[in-house]
Amino acid sequence: MTGNKRPFKVIEMEREDFKDFGNVYKSKTLMMKKRNENGDKIVWRSIKWFKFEKKDPYKVYYKNTLAVDENFHVINMTKPVSRRATENTTTLENLIIPLCNENPPNISVEKKKDLLSLLKHIPSVYHSYYTTYSPS
Repeated sequence: MTGNKRPFKVIEMEREDFKDFGNVYKSKTLMMKKRNENGDKIVWRSIKWFKFEKKDPYKVYYKNTLAVDENFHVINMTKPVSRRATENTTTLENLIIPLCNENPPNISVEKKKDLLSLLKHIPSVYHSYYTTYSPS
């Protein structure tokens, strides 16, 4: 043990925090790009750091390293509009993003047993979640 009382940074999330963003691409509002704004090829599996800014909802900022002093690359995710386009596209503000799963994921009896064996590492305030979870 390192002596640190809180070795993990825990961000509590509720079921409502997990959204299915597949709808965003089906709405034809955004599209996956192959090149960033500088024209450089995007290697998605090499990205180490994403940043999203409320002021630029159609842009994704990313780095291929965790270096703080490196600048972010920018991807403009908006779909190009042709002059002949008559299609009415949805804006992000009007897009309804559903929850990922309506129900908790199914787990096996063995998985629940493994989770219960980890309770000694989990704060007691969360124990009831694991002990009351029903395996499939």
